[in-house]
Amino acid sequence: FGDPGDALVAGEGIESVLTLRMLFPGLSMVAALSAGHLGAFALPQGLVRLYIALEPDPAGEAAFERLADRAGGQGIAVHPLLSQGTDPNADLQAFGPAATAARLMGQLVPADQDRVRAA
Repeated sequence: FGDPGDALVAGEGIESVLTLRMLFPGLSMVAALSAGHLGAFALPQGLVRLYIALEPDPAGEAAFERLADRAGGQGIAVHPLLSQGTDPNADLQAFGPAATAARLMGQLVPADQDRVRAA
């Protein structure tokens, strides 16, 4: 969703990524549709920062590690996006959009916080 530019959010499920896109419309995102696909995601050229929506289960953690290792090896800064529950959509349903966005906003670097606020 959107041109990746220098920053991209990647996540497993479409629901998680659409939740993040709703909360942070100024950031580009990709839904891998499975943990296996997330771990194998081909990183676009020119990427400087990669946010990975980490799902706290064995498959999600393994996918995070594979993608983070590859991105780091290419000089891309990796930032996990950590939910309170199982994923961003579960947080949205449990806590609402304002609280979910506020919690996740603190996990973005300042340049991306500004990008989100400007959108």
